[in-house]
Amino acid sequence: MTSEHTSQEIQALSDELAVRNLVARLSLNADQGTVEEYLESFATNAEWNLPGSPMRGIEAIKAGLINRRATGAVGPGTHGRHMVSSIEVEVNGDRATIFRRAPIDGRRGCRCGQHVTDAQYAVLEFAVELIRAAAKHPCA
Repeated sequence: MTSEHTSQEIQALSDELAVRNLVARLSLNADQGTVEEYLESFATNAEWNLPGSPMRGIEAIKAGLINRRATGAVGPGTHGRHMVSSIEVEVNGDRATIFRRAPIDGRRGCRCGQHVTDAQYAVLEFAVELIRAAAKHPCA
């Protein structure tokens, strides 16, 4: 038995894997990466619509990340962890939509890790729309 796939089917699978890897990388970098590593996942004109604090453009996203890290909400040394699970990816040409159910470990405590209080776990459900940015030419 042989299976033939069209180039469109192969491209759709490749795009879906790229989206899944982007979500994983963004989650990891929110918890452990540098600010620069986190920002590599965004286009310069990206929009990050967090409830109550939408951000437009890479500089606003950077300022929001720095603020969330300063409060101990995310980043190295915090107890929060983004866990990627149960995502559904729909690819349609240059657009992709991610439907995600994400368990959130919202424990808070001091940065030493020995005094964790108020353990809170929740499941966050949301949809994200991604639009493919034009590829950068290697000589640009």
